Amino acid sequence: MKLRSLRAVAVLAVGAAFALSGCSFKSTVSKEELEKQSFDVLTKMAGEEPAEVECPGPIDGEVGAKTRCVLTAKDGGRIGYTIEITSYEDNRGKMVVQVDETPMPPAQGNSGT
Repeated sequence: MKLRSLRAVAVLAVGAAFALSGCSFKSTVSKEELEKQSFDVLTKMAGEEPAEVECPGPIDGEVGAKTRCVLTAKDGGRIGYTIEITSYEDNRGKMVVQVDETPMPPAQGNSGT
């Protein structure tokens, strides 16, 4: 996956459905579910799989909850994206994934020296 593929669709917000976990008082979306759903959405957006997606942890399963994640492309480039919960009902929800318009700077220490 090349970042150029994602930059072309960076302003698109793509929805995905997911199941929420937790009791009726406090539902959460696990880190693993966020990563799985965003991996699938980003693969569809770019037409090929990323090397990795990483989210910091679970988020509340409530409308408007957001988190920031990072996609690492197979060429080593990285780009951030936002996940926002847009609806949930009966422990089922929908989210949108919006990719940043510009890639992240190279990680420190990855200069190959």
